[in-house]
Amino acid sequence: MPVPDNEALPFSTTGNGIDGEGRMGVNGFEKNAEERTSSSSSSSFRAGSFNAKSVRLVQWYPGHIARAERLLRDQLKNVDCVVEVRDLRIPLATSHPDVAAWLGNGGNKNNSSGKLHITVLNRSDMVDERERSKWVSYFKHKMKERHVIVTDAKSGRGIEHVKKIALSVAKEVNEKRIQKGLLARPVRTAVVGYPNVGKSALINRLVGKKACASAPRPGVTRDLRWVRVSEEIDLLDSPGVLPPRMSDQDAANRLAMANDIGEASYEASEVAARLFEEMKLLPSWRREKGNIESVVMKRYKMSAKEMEEMNGDMFIEKIAMSTCGGDFERAGTKVLNDFRGGFLGKFCLEVTPAR
Repeated sequence: MPVPDNEALPFSTTGNGIDGEGRMGVNGFEKNAEERTSSSSSSSFRAGSFNAKSVRLVQWYPGHIARAERLLRDQLKNVDCVVEVRDLRIPLATSHPDVAAWLGNGGNKNNSSGKLHITVLNRSDMVDERERSKWVSYFKHKMKERHVIVTDAKSGRGIEHVKKIALSVAKEVNEKRIQKGLLARPVRTAVVGYPNVGKSALINRLVGKKACASAPRPGVTRDLRWVRVSEEIDLLDSPGVLPPRMSDQDAANRLAMANDIGEASYEASEVAARLFEEMKLLPSWRREKGNIESVVMKRYKMSAKEMEEMNGDMFIEKIAMSTCGGDFERAGTKVLNDFRGGFLGKFCLEVTPAR
């Protein structure tokens, strides 16, 4: 329930609502997931039997997300600042289309009449410095976003900068409260974003202890909870929120590649095959320093000529036959885990738009 302006916030420092297996509880979804799993076992695959260009549509909208979005909209009426966390590997795909509306800015994130908006580009440790700089410049100068901060929630890089900017609204907020005869209070800041982009890890860094459940998979945070950072700032941790439908399937598949969407919504072999094809199209595939191609060659013991002639399904087939006993799903999972773990190099899956 929304918290009236003159009431205390319902603080919580423990996670809840997560079952033992981390299931998403999608209406009618588990059955479909099981059907996909059985149809994609190693015995059902033959060489060249799938194609990365025909990856099935990715749709994942668990029931807890729909509920969380309704509650989040109510709670956002009471906050002063919204911290939008994105995955720096896919900063466009993890930009929620409804954030501007949540901010109350009339559809414009940069409208100063609404709430303070901070864009956090997390997982900076997984992206090359040159690409990080390009994205910060893009959001600041082309998208006109005032506050853009690069962070690594695991190491704590950039965290204090987030806190400093969030606190910048304290004076304005409390001057208005005092004029109304109300007591000063901590700045209320909501942390929002897609699943598994690092929201809870960011909050834990700000608090200085494990106040929120955090794990490298989507769907861990199921409920909204308020966490007190200090006498100056309160934080609202929220579950990852997705649009009900993803019309941009390029973005949806990148969410799957980066592990920012539930595994039950896709087949690892198909997404990994598409990942290989997308990597080959990136400028960083053959950049002068730290190129992806040389890392992939060494990782999977393939030649440049061999990879040049491969499409995605051939790449997964090669790995399946050489190291995974012919199991395409196991090979796909291996490639995805290598990317997610940073073993294929430091790079973005998206390129900054020309305009």
